[in-house]
Amino acid sequence: FFLLLTLFSSSIFSQEKFTDLHYRGGLYYEINSQEPYTGEKSNYLRGGGPTLNGEEHYSYTSYTIKDGVIVYIKKWFTMRFNNEQVDLLRESFYPNGIIKERTIYDPNGSGQIKEKKSYNEDGLLHGEYISYYISNGQIREKGTYKNGQWDGPYVSYRLDGTIIMKGNYKNGKKVK
Repeated sequence: FFLLLTLFSSSIFSQEKFTDLHYRGGLYYEINSQEPYTGEKSNYLRGGGPTLNGEEHYSYTSYTIKDGVIVYIKKWFTMRFNNEQVDLLRESFYPNGIIKERTIYDPNGSGQIKEKKSYNEDGLLHGEYISYYISNGQIREKGTYKNGQWDGPYVSYRLDGTIIMKGNYKNGKKVK
């Protein structure tokens, strides 16, 4: 799964090719138009063959383009399990290609969220972080990051939901 995640996330930020758009002077235009394109475009890619469970995987990329410039990129990776398509990964990116949000789902195809985190424009964890136990959907860990460091309330739980640790953080250091 990690290998697929790495391959999926790499090299998506070079000049994208769209069949109905031209790339001129650093901007995207509709064919035969002098006005920079504004709208959404999507790409779909069927995986290169069966995975370990024998099911095929798919990736999708959605681009939001404003005045000829890509301003938002969203990617997701799915698989078919028992004739049902389930998410394995969803990511969105800042226009400069740095990750903005990442949601990782159960690699066994249950559709259960495993982990969700946000990043700032420098690529540092920033905002709410939450992870779950796949076996029962119970929250495993929850907290807030600010510029790559724990900042705010934090709590971790056992599988049965009882609290392991609870605290408050400021600039990565536990406070009382």
